[in-house]
Amino acid sequence: MNATNPTSKTIDDEVQFARLRGADSLRMMRRALAQALHVVEDRVERYEAADDLAEQAECVNVAIQRICNDLLP
Repeated sequence: MNATNPTSKTIDDEVQFARLRGADSLRMMRRALAQALHVVEDRVERYEAADDLAEQAECVNVAIQRICNDLLP
């Protein structure tokens, strides 16, 4: 960083901010994926334990809804 050039400091600050935001974004994506995976795994267990076709369909629908609503937007 060049102490005599305030523009350089501003650019360095922006770069550091962008890196922090990028790291935060990746952590949030990882967490969202982990939560969605947890829901899907839970629905797989419920699906396998269910005898009723309507209950099995609900398990599939909830998993699809979670992926579409929480991850894709």
